[in-house]
Amino acid sequence: MGAARDKCAHTVDGVSGTIAEAWGQGYMVGGLVVLMLLTLASFRRHVLLHKLILAELILATFRGTYIFFSGPNAGWYSSCTSVLLYISYNLHNVINWIKIKPFLSRTGHWVYLSTLILVWPYWIVECYFLFQYNNNLGSDYFVHLRPWEFLCREPWWLFTTGYLIYIIKRAYDCSIVHLIRTSGKFLVLLSSMALSIGFIIADVVIVLVIDTPCRGKNPLWKIAFIFKCTADVIVLDDFKSVLDRISVRGSTSSGDSLGVKEDRDIPQHIEAVCPRDTGSRRQGIASMDWFDDIQVV
Repeated sequence: MGAARDKCAHTVDGVSGTIAEAWGQGYMVGGLVVLMLLTLASFRRHVLLHKLILAELILATFRGTYIFFSGPNAGWYSSCTSVLLYISYNLHNVINWIKIKPFLSRTGHWVYLSTLILVWPYWIVECYFLFQYNNNLGSDYFVHLRPWEFLCREPWWLFTTGYLIYIIKRAYDCSIVHLIRTSGKFLVLLSSMALSIGFIIADVVIVLVIDTPCRGKNPLWKIAFIFKCTADVIVLDDFKSVLDRISVRGSTSSGDSLGVKEDRDIPQHIEAVCPRDTGSRRQGIASMDWFDDIQVV
């Protein structure tokens, strides 16, 4: 057990493992602080989604500070901050359920939530083994459990990303390129989603393929997490509200309608939340987040 810990301090591709971990934690904390400031700039107390996003960022921030601790307290602090990070992971999935919920069928709604609940036993077990690992209690089960963590963390994020693109292509009468031209925020959203998935894949490959005692100690998951949180913050409302606002903006500024497709093959549960009259959706759209408030004079 101690030998495995010592190997983690050795160089990895010529870079000290400690330096790489310190860089990763600094990047994570700095990124989360910036995202918290952006969230607070448009924070509305009566909006549950805003509270959840802010809580997600705050809980994850503590995980980027355990490198400052050493001695017998280090294991306790590392374990406690890991629990907060796992809660943040699950909050992220709940946040994306709220954002994609207007486009989900009743069955999809309950499948999404029930699967989130079903993975909680895994997180409880991982917290227990992580506590044993960090405090040298003679168990290294966490090392064998960590490679499969992504199965209980990422499927909902991958589904949300893919389903959002599916909704745009299937239900809305515009291309993704047209949406990007209409709203720069949408470009940031899709870029953050794509980058997060790319770093998730890289992290999974390193954890599963590269056989080292500290294969879980890499900064890639931190980079992926920051981009996931960026996607949460760049769109503080649900995806339907954002797409409706972009549709209204596109139709009023250029005269081109970005409304809902007229073909009849749209799934019924999607068609129910996508009114075909674009003009009617101009009413009651007062919920604007920080990016929409920026106007160039």
